[in-house]
Amino acid sequence: MRSAKHLIAVLGSVWLFTAAGHAGENYGDWEPLETAIQQEPINTTLPVFRAFVNVRSDKFTFLIPDGFRLGGDPAHGRLQVENQAANTRITFTILGAVPADSAVLDAGSFRQMLLKRYDGGKIIAEFQGRAADGEAGPGFDISWTGAGDLAQRTRAVYLPTVAGVLELTVTSGTKNFPAAQSSLREVMGSLRSSINGKLVVHHLDGAS
Repeated sequence: MRSAKHLIAVLGSVWLFTAAGHAGENYGDWEPLETAIQQEPINTTLPVFRAFVNVRSDKFTFLIPDGFRLGGDPAHGRLQVENQAANTRITFTILGAVPADSAVLDAGSFRQMLLKRYDGGKIIAEFQGRAADGEAGPGFDISWTGAGDLAQRTRAVYLPTVAGVLELTVTSGTKNFPAAQSSLREVMGSLRSSINGKLVVHHLDGAS
């Protein structure tokens, strides 16, 4: 992440931008995202930053892992959080509406979507992912080969949320994957969404 002084000088206490693009391979229209970051009101050696994401009237928040910076990918309609070394990338994407007939997401459809996205990839683990406010859905680790025949791994988690199906992914090389998984767990462990348009933020100092 950029130094705290540079972040504060450029962004002030809050930084806003809007990104829009196509949301996913097998879901409907893209969703524009309005995002912000804000420093947590806690006294630490290194500053801790929180991201806010608005999707229409729905809101999300999560902590940005140390050493990561917030960015956008308008071409794909997703928010990206990348580390300073540019070898680990977390994405936040609203894929489309949660199926009307069930609030439980079908793991099979997302498994097939991932295998189609990463042609030749192999699912090496399946699990249930869970956000801080209790939303849960299928998760996968997939091994695949990137440009230059580099071995890559991606963890993808799908959650039913107020704004639609949320896809969270983290991608890195094989060697860095344990640290990448830990970074995604930090995001998910602090991820909260609004209820009836109201977002309750649990700051690190205990204020809300």
